[in-house]
Amino acid sequence: MKEEDKKKYANIYNNLALLYVKIGKRSKAYNSLRKAITLRESLLDDSVKIADYYLTIAKLYEEDKKYDKAIYYHLKRIKLLEKMKIKDGLTLSYENVGLLYSESKNDPLAIKYYLKAKKLLKEELSYENALRIINIENKIINMDTYNNNDDRIIDYYLETIKLLEDLNDDRASGMLAHFYMLVGNYYNYKEEYELAKEYYLKNISLREIAGDREFLILSYIHLLSLSDKLKENYENIKNKLDAIINSV
Repeated sequence: MKEEDKKKYANIYNNLALLYVKIGKRSKAYNSLRKAITLRESLLDDSVKIADYYLTIAKLYEEDKKYDKAIYYHLKRIKLLEKMKIKDGLTLSYENVGLLYSESKNDPLAIKYYLKAKKLLKEELSYENALRIINIENKIINMDTYNNNDDRIIDYYLETIKLLEDLNDDRASGMLAHFYMLVGNYYNYKEEYELAKEYYLKNISLREIAGDREFLILSYIHLLSLSDKLKENYENIKNKLDAIINSV
């Protein structure tokens, strides 16, 4: 079969597969996609299109919870994209594979691919990419591997704070304040009260700028909890809290 004919029939099979999915004939959809992939793989100069087909069939297997097969096609896609150095597609595939390994309870491989995605996102740091990085890290620390691992959790918090500080984007100020509070709570729990105070004050500084009244009240309450522990007079803090509460 000529190359142009292979491309044409591959597209036909791919479109048929999408149609079969819509009408619920998933077995026929798989068959059509496999035929499309076979034709595309025979075209040595058509790697990008093959990668797209790999993603389509992988997603189909994901929906059917056939994770081993989904991973197989995601990994084939990753191999091509790594060869072509297509970062956008790679980041998504790394995240997908990380999620699938996590669903399969294979934490080490899940973490491996999550960290690959995180590395690429950091290379082109933006507000949107920062959100994705935080989401990835949240998935990692919630794995059984790190369950109740305080050291890993505080590392995540502190790394996220540095990420958001480096980002220097006003849209992330609320999130940064939230992580200051989490770190303050962590050090308070660990009885490292000076460090807890430092992060509570950082949180308050951002909340004051934003005018977040409810969060500010909560922040001052946390700070006041250190008064007896540090043997300090926090009368001025109490007065500020009272003023905020009575400001309505």
